[in-house]
Amino acid sequence: RASAGRPLAIQFAMTPGEGRLAIAASASGDPGGVVRELRIDHRQDGGAWETGPAPVEIVGGTSVDVVVTAIGPGGAIVATEGTREAPRSFDVPAAAQQPADAQQPSSDPWPWVGVGIGVGVAAIIAVIVAIVLTTSGESDRTQVGLPTITALTVRF
Repeated sequence: RASAGRPLAIQFAMTPGEGRLAIAASASGDPGGVVRELRIDHRQDGGAWETGPAPVEIVGGTSVDVVVTAIGPGGAIVATEGTREAPRSFDVPAAAQQPADAQQPSSDPWPWVGVGIGVGVAAIIAVIVAIVLTTSGESDRTQVGLPTITALTVRF
């Protein structure tokens, strides 16, 4: 095997974009397949640490500190690249300046909630109209009801 004899190592792959940085990680020198997951701890501009599975995308900010941990069977840590005390640091590319009057897309979910409710109400109305139109008129089906007495004969 080509990787036999090499120690387990973690590599970073950075994909910069406007105002964002995608960080992926991979492990090499793992001929036994010990690594089950790569976890990335990161913080932006010296803020609070966040943890998640690789890859992660950093949006905004100017810098990011990164620690990658290779997790093995039973959650055992089998390799790390960096520590929270001495992380790997990267710059986040600046976003392109947009004109002040440029309209930003809204991240407000309420218009979509309104559309969903409207579609749901329309579907319910359509079902009710369909039921009324298909069940109106004379029915030839027998319906269960209370017994009726048509004639009563009494003999003494």
